[in-house]
Parts: sequence; C-alpha cells; structure tokens
Amino acid sequence: MRKWKRELDFAAANAASLGIAAFLAAMGGVLLWVSGGSGWYLVKTAGRDVPSVAALFTLSLAVCGFCGLFEALILAWGRAVCPMRSVWPSACCAAGAYLAHLGWYAAALCTRMTLFGGILAIAAVVLTAAARLLLRRPPVLLTAAALALLAGESCFVTVTFSRIL
Repeated sequence: MRKWKRELDFAAANAASLGIAAFLAAMGGVLLWVSGGSGWYLVKTAGRDVPSVAALFTLSLAVCGFCGLFEALILAWGRAVCPMRSVWPSACCAAGAYLAHLGWYAAALCTRMTLFGGILAIAAVVLTAAARLLLRRPPVLLTAAALALLAGESCFVTVTFSRIL
C-alpha cells in the first residue's frame, strides 16, 4: 500500500509534465491525421471487418496520448530513481514506438503500403514491450500505461492484417 501511495504522490508531483507530454504527443497524431487526409481510401477499400475512420482516429489519438505519457513517465521516473544512462535505452524504444505508430498511418493509409504499415504496427508493439522490459522495477503506473499502449497498438496490427487477408 505504501508503494501505491508513493507512486501516486510521484505522479501528482509530476502531473503537469506528464499531462503536457501526453497532450503534445496526441496533438502530433492529430496533425498527422488532419494533414494526411487519406481516410477516404480506407472507407472506399475496406471490408465490413475494418472499423470506421472515426474509430481509428479516436484510437490513434488515445495511443498517441499514451505514448507521450509513457515516455514522460519513463524520463520522470528515471530522473528520480536511477541514473539516466540506464533509462535512455528505454526512452529511445518508447520514442521509436511513437514514431512507428505515426508511420503506420502514413504507410497504411496515405501511401497505401498496407503490408509496410503492418510491419510498422508490429514494430510499435515490439518497441513498447522492449521499453517496458528494459526498466528495472518500474512503477505500476508505467506498467499500466504500457499495457494500455500495447492493447491499442495491437488493435492497429489486427486492423492492418485484416485488410490484407
């Protein structure tokens, strides 16, 4: 119980930086979706198995926000608990997962390279898992953010390969 209280106090003390990171990452995803403008192609070519563009946009917004939160939690936790040189590989994997997720939209919807988009979606899942596994004794909040992120990214893998098959 003390560990939970300590972790919640830590999150409350860093709430501003965590919130700003999540917001900025989500806005990066929004800017990509708005400037990409290729959601119509998914609607035109998708079967009944693929969710609507609005559902994919909402899920992508949540995944981008959790990517920012995950990255901020890694950096804030690392700065407070352990030397930064042991946190950098995990932070780089988390940043790579965010970029792979953004690349999924560009590859799968904008350039119509669905297979490459699927590879990027799998890379995002693998990098998120690697970022979580590289940390020693991470807080429960960080693990929860990683699990939420893995669930969202797995949905994009499923959507991508359901379009291919």
